[in-house]
Order: sequence, then structure tokens, then C-alpha cells
Amino acid sequence: HPFSITSAPGDDYLSVHIRTSGDWTTALKKLFSK
Repeated sequence: HPFSITSAPGDDYLSVHIRTSGDWTTALKKLFSK
């Protein structure tokens, strides 16, 4: 799966790493890169 939650349970934020592994995740990366 291309999504990994990388923040700790006690953090005040949610950190998610997304691996580009297809058309949908590539488009998502382009959206956030703007």
C-alpha cells in the first residue's frame, strides 16, 4: 500500500508518507507539489 502513517500517537499532528505507485498517487503528488 502506498500510504504510511509516520507520526507517533502522542504527536499533535498527523504525518502521512505517500509512495507514488500509480496514476492516482502520482496525481496526488503533483497536487501537493504545487
